[in-house]
Amino acid sequence: MLYSHLKKYLLFWGIFLSILGNFPAVFARPADIFLPYIDSIENELPTGLTFRLPSYFDVFQHSDINPNDLIITRFGSDFPLKYNLSVFTCREGFYSCLLASFSVERADSIERFNELVSYSRQGDPIILNPNYQGYFIRGYLIDGSKKNPPSLFSSIMWQQDYMIYTISFPAEERQSLLYIALSMAQEAPIYPHR
Repeated sequence: MLYSHLKKYLLFWGIFLSILGNFPAVFARPADIFLPYIDSIENELPTGLTFRLPSYFDVFQHSDINPNDLIITRFGSDFPLKYNLSVFTCREGFYSCLLASFSVERADSIERFNELVSYSRQGDPIILNPNYQGYFIRGYLIDGSKKNPPSLFSSIMWQQDYMIYTISFPAEERQSLLYIALSMAQEAPIYPHR
């Protein structure tokens, strides 16, 4: 009898752990492309901000993009309090080579909050998780001139943990942008070393 209960107990835990092992971790590490920069981000991030990076970064629909050739720049500012990380495909003509931009500002920034309100009026609402809603603004390559003023980039903006996050990608990378926003909203924040 004891052996039968022990067998059921071990079988239950074995099945439970195997199922649990098949779910992706909620707080996975950032995508490999960002790993070499985590320490720098922690050191550069202004006090009072948290930053999020996606565990998913697949914007390589074009076979001519080599992930090893991407250039990552970072910029932090204490006034206004913000942090930006950008990914470029080349060093010349930086804006024309911009592949992705990730930024954060505090939710008490009047300018950023007003921009969030603008996104909520112009954009399409998207659910990033049960607690956070973002707003998706399409660049003009997808639907004519949804973004005002029109832009080559589509963006998603949302408020989470007293921060306002914005990510922007070329308009044709719409699906990647949505997946990356979902990933970022699930990730553990990066805090400054101070």
